[in-house]
Amino acid sequence: MTERRIPLFKEGFELELVQSSAGAAVVQLAVKPSHLNAVGVLHGGAVFTLVDTSMACAIMETLRQGETCVSVEIKVNNVAPVKEGTIVARSAVGHRGRTLVHVETDVRTTHGRLVAKGLGTFFVRTPLTARGA
Repeated sequence: MTERRIPLFKEGFELELVQSSAGAAVVQLAVKPSHLNAVGVLHGGAVFTLVDTSMACAIMETLRQGETCVSVEIKVNNVAPVKEGTIVARSAVGHRGRTLVHVETDVRTTHGRLVAKGLGTFFVRTPLTARGA
């Protein structure tokens, strides 16, 4: 078998946090040619990373002192291909329990065309000292 390298995102992958407030966040990605897959559309991993980051930013606004969060599960449905321009992820916390947070995300072009929808569950970890241990 011949070994081949697959250089993804060689020009860098920069996301911009546009806005965040209690339980909501807006994060955007300016699509570069290096973000495209072999068929010339935005790589699904780029969309997933944008969704994951936007969700985490929304949750961070709800965390108490010392709490952290990690993703348990994220599902992304890609709805339309993107070849250029900027895409914007808008995430909102749908429910926050003691240890689990559910978040929903819409990804759209700057012209409003739906690109993807995301649904995520995150685990909120509290420090041992806060748990009375």
